Amino acid sequence: RKNKIMSYEFVKSTLVSVAANSAVAAQTALNTAVLDMDGFDAVTFICKLNTVTDTSILTLTAYENTTSSTSNATAVTGGASTAVTASTSSNTIIVVDVIRPKMRYCFASLTRTVANCVVDSIIALQYRAREVPVTQPAAVIAAQLSTPEV
Repeated sequence: RKNKIMSYEFVKSTLVSVAANSAVAAQTALNTAVLDMDGFDAVTFICKLNTVTDTSILTLTAYENTTSSTSNATAVTGGASTAVTASTSSNTIIVVDVIRPKMRYCFASLTRTVANCVVDSIIALQYRAREVPVTQPAAVIAAQLSTPEV
């Protein structure tokens, strides 16, 4: 029972990383860092948007590769895509989830076309860890598991 409960403890079983930092207003692709999925069965990419200009078209797509590179990668999802408006899309998020990628390395790419979009960051959550607890990267400056008394 103790091991089963541990698998539901987010901080101990999910590697949280900043996969891409903020990006200024542009109509260019923004790639995340390439993640090594060894030891994990799933990853979620969460893109936090800032100011989105009317008519902007945004697509967040996950890719996989046999090497730690963004070159010659294969898309693993159709991507979360939407034509957006500033009044409804600024300060929102786009999410893509990949379960059991076939290749060892994954990354995401946000395409920004037609009009500008400012990005706050893209966070990656590598989860379904085969071994817990996971060690959080240096960018996670504090993480705490809290369990209220029963």
